[in-house]
Amino acid sequence: MKRMVMLLATVLLISTTVTAQSRRTRKEWFAGVNPLSYAMAFPLKEEIKRFGPVAAGNEYGFNAVGGFHSGRWHSEARISLGKIHQVAFVGQLHAGTNYHFMYTSKNNTGNSFYLGGYLKYWDYSNVLTSIHFHNVSPYLAAGRQWHIKRWMIDARLNQTICIVSWSDIENSGVGSSWYLSPWPGFIKVLPTAGLTIAYKI
Repeated sequence: MKRMVMLLATVLLISTTVTAQSRRTRKEWFAGVNPLSYAMAFPLKEEIKRFGPVAAGNEYGFNAVGGFHSGRWHSEARISLGKIHQVAFVGQLHAGTNYHFMYTSKNNTGNSFYLGGYLKYWDYSNVLTSIHFHNVSPYLAAGRQWHIKRWMIDARLNQTICIVSWSDIENSGVGSSWYLSPWPGFIKVLPTAGLTIAYKI
């Protein structure tokens, strides 16, 4: 448990450092979507519905992304709202910061690779029983951005580290565990992919 608290504190420290950095550098804002998240909302074959979210960063249905670039840093927030199936509705919020390597400055951003840290909250809600399962996880991101005029394409891999969970069930407590894969029984470590298409505003 102490290790997990340290990981959460590290994500918050990175976010604070970037906030201080961004005050000294011009910001360039962007807004976009994960198109694969919207695809997960359609009626799909069971096999695609089960494994498709790995390619969509575990985001389902409505999705919006917003953030800004500030020199070598870029910070963003994400929201996703949708049903995994008829019984479960999932609402998600992500926030984090990335540091760009091999950076070429052009209009304050450039095509580059990055590494980052994020914090994710999601509410897994059973629509039949109205029971909510709340979860918080830190995760690492590694990706690549391409800038074409005012458009930005962002492709990445996300690796979740651990999870803290609690629910509305009476007499239940808070639990925590390492969480390196959505299907630990199938594969012990499994990052998810992600795609964002955004417009600089």
